[in-house]
Amino acid sequence: MNLSNKRTMYSVANEDTNLKLSGEMTIGEGNTISSFNGSFSSLEGTTHMGGFNYSESGETCNKNFHSLPISAGDKPKELLDKTIAAIKAQINA
Repeated sequence: MNLSNKRTMYSVANEDTNLKLSGEMTIGEGNTISSFNGSFSSLEGTTHMGGFNYSESGETCNKNFHSLPISAGDKPKELLDKTIAAIKAQINA
């Protein structure tokens, strides 16, 4: 048997004054975020507010949002950006 492409998977949760973020993240070689998929919900957790996919490859990243209400504005993007910054700080510490 041969195991390759070792990755570490984490459950991620974060929130701000507007939204909750929850998802699953895989860390690849070089402490890159191979995949990070999840969803946004209201702080009460009762209302689904859309989802996201994020990945890194070398010097590029892919960031996609789906099913976000127009009324959410930039709040989901800002929460995801803050979450990624916190993840990077923690895995590179």
